[in-house]
Amino acid sequence: MMIEKLDKLIGSGAQADVYCVGNKAIKLFKEHCLKAEVFYEAAIHSMVENIKLPIPKIYEVIEYKGRMAIVMDLIEGTSMKQIIRNDINNIDSYIDIIIDLQIKIHSINAFGFPKMKDRLPQCITNSTVLNNQQKEKLMVLLNRFNKGISLCHGDYHFNNLIMTNKTLMVIDWVDATCGSPEADLCRTYMLYSLYAPKGFADMYLNVYCQKTNKAHNEILKWLPIIAGARLSEKNEEEKDKLIKWVEMDVDKLNVE
Repeated sequence: MMIEKLDKLIGSGAQADVYCVGNKAIKLFKEHCLKAEVFYEAAIHSMVENIKLPIPKIYEVIEYKGRMAIVMDLIEGTSMKQIIRNDINNIDSYIDIIIDLQIKIHSINAFGFPKMKDRLPQCITNSTVLNNQQKEKLMVLLNRFNKGISLCHGDYHFNNLIMTNKTLMVIDWVDATCGSPEADLCRTYMLYSLYAPKGFADMYLNVYCQKTNKAHNEILKWLPIIAGARLSEKNEEEKDKLIKWVEMDVDKLNVE
């Protein structure tokens, strides 16, 4: 795809800016993003495409003015975050929709995807916030838990969910792994605890556990590990709360 000019910005984040060109979205990565990282994201997304989940189709990886970009379908819709904010009285029905799709994703065998059991230790090891004792505690804890074989999005929250006039679409699959659905749900719970309105995270956890017949503790036992891995992302404003979760004693949850 030849691009002469990008002037319709529709989204921006730490890693990339997203522009609209006709019926395509151009995800233009920042200068600090490595070429290999962009091709990795495109490859992971393409693997998910083959499963026929509701995601935008990728067409190519290009270079634009010295920056790498991914060309994909433009999703015309509204983020689930905005929908919930505008229609808070129907929050129960939106939570149902979001969780049903997450359960569907977790039902898929993710053979061939990167393994969560490799990703989490790497993130914990790379954290400059955790001390050696904390890292050792998290690694011991991780070895106690079932690693799983489910497809896990890795960053499933309402900013990455776009409602169109046909379906709920899921974007940003770069962190997708083969792993534990409980760990993936715990990541969602953690992000909602950090950024969603008060009570939303617990409401989400309650509905998920009801639908899957899982105990809350099966999810929450992952919280120290998921919080420890999150610390490698260097979000300073989250640090104190994440450290508190890292220090949590999961044995008091009475679950293995």
